[in-house]
Amino acid sequence: MIVILSLLCQVLADAATLPAWLVWIARIAVPLAAISIPAGFFLSMLRPTAARPSAAVGLIYAGALVLAAGVLLLGIGLIRSVYPR
Repeated sequence: MIVILSLLCQVLADAATLPAWLVWIARIAVPLAAISIPAGFFLSMLRPTAARPSAAVGLIYAGALVLAAGVLLLGIGLIRSVYPR
């Protein structure tokens, strides 16, 4: 689902009114989250004898923050394109 969202964000990033470096961050953030969230799930229980999640569970939280930041940034850019100054 996040991969489909990242593809949609790639298309919508062309219409966003943001500086080039912010558009680049918005383009990279959602696919990065699509990689880091599942990686956090799989890497947190890598050992078969593990009874508790490892520190790799932090990838899940970091991916969620990156996803929220990327979608929020893209949303601001799209709103700015509809209502220019």
